[in-house]
Amino acid sequence: MHVLKLRTSEVTIPSYRQRKEISGEELAKLIDSISKNGLLQPIVVRDGNTLVAGERRLRAIKNIEDLGEGIKFSGERWEVGFIAAVDIGTLDQLAAEEAEYEENVCRTDLTLQERIAATGRLADLRRRQAGVLGRPLPTVGEIAREVRGADGGWHSEQTRRELILADHLDNPEVAKAKTLDEAWKAHVRKEDSARHIAHAAEIGATYGRDALKLVKADCIEWMKSQPEGQFDVIITDPPYGINAQDFGDADGRLQAQTHIYDDSPEAWRKLMGSCSDAWFRLAKLQAHLYVCCDVDRFVELKEILGADGWDCHRTPIINYKRDGARVPWISWGPQRKFELVLYAMKGKKLVTRIYPDVIETTGDDNLGHGAQKPVALYSNLLARSCRPGDKILDTFAGTGTVFAAAWAGKLEAVGVEADEKYYGIAAKRIEGLK
Repeated sequence: MHVLKLRTSEVTIPSYRQRKEISGEELAKLIDSISKNGLLQPIVVRDGNTLVAGERRLRAIKNIEDLGEGIKFSGERWEVGFIAAVDIGTLDQLAAEEAEYEENVCRTDLTLQERIAATGRLADLRRRQAGVLGRPLPTVGEIAREVRGADGGWHSEQTRRELILADHLDNPEVAKAKTLDEAWKAHVRKEDSARHIAHAAEIGATYGRDALKLVKADCIEWMKSQPEGQFDVIITDPPYGINAQDFGDADGRLQAQTHIYDDSPEAWRKLMGSCSDAWFRLAKLQAHLYVCCDVDRFVELKEILGADGWDCHRTPIINYKRDGARVPWISWGPQRKFELVLYAMKGKKLVTRIYPDVIETTGDDNLGHGAQKPVALYSNLLARSCRPGDKILDTFAGTGTVFAAAWAGKLEAVGVEADEKYYGIAAKRIEGLK
């Protein structure tokens, strides 16, 4: 590397690449370091004296000059007013790209797309440098520290988006976006569209009842034998732990008592503890969970699920039943019109779009189950989390609401039901799907 000896007063800084800001604290540290240790790396120029990289170093040395001092470079003391420089044309490819990177990101006039491209080129440069030096590949956090001065949280997320978008600048919507958020939304829309088309091509002509699997089994025992990481969404309506075995016949709408299981709070806690762990194991790394529950059990259920790794939403989704008729205190009211759904995540699975936390439904024709959920409720919840071809699980399938909702959304569904009567109703419901 041939080092030039240039007068600091003759180095020109193009107006288009003036740095937006140089921290006074950082500049003071650099001045102190150069004063004590000398200049470790020369600045980079082109065309004899036009600065390409090293503006901070140049400013630090000019400050040292103002004190009437010279600098050291390669162990030699240089006279006041001079700085070491190399011409970019004499550098090897990686060193030249390093200099070009600094030139391209330390400018005031970068467009959004230029900034995205520069971040992408930096990451590519750092990856190639790591390969040459035998070092680990750079992380998003490390790139964020270079381009934003900090990592973690907002800084890393913005940098992650720029790194992804750098490969999609040919998307016209990304190319004309004014903000990073706008560009990211355009990218997500295109990716979603591509996934939908791929799903349609994959299952559109072949989707049928073979995508719906009904299992007669105790769900706890069945889940123990299943391989992990299968399901995109688990949606289910388990017992509520409210002593429902003592309830009546749902205002005469049911032919017989339907809550024949032990629905005591103690039995519910034991059941939910077993289910929570099994659901988490069977869910994919990015998955959603919807569990119908009673208002008295919501907070406790959050704690059970959270202990097993589920990230539970703080408040419930409300199912507002327009035709709800139950009156727990028959002589005093009020008429109960709502039920709760607990929503939780594994990983950071995105929703298809943002929905409200209140769903209005009307009950379906009751098939003989006192707690039968309407198809509209399951369809709404699954639409938030699923795309055609996704795989879902209901471990308390009852009369098969999940299968009707899965059929409408072209989803692959597994439902588990232990009661022989409800198992038969669910099987008949699958047979009647058209």
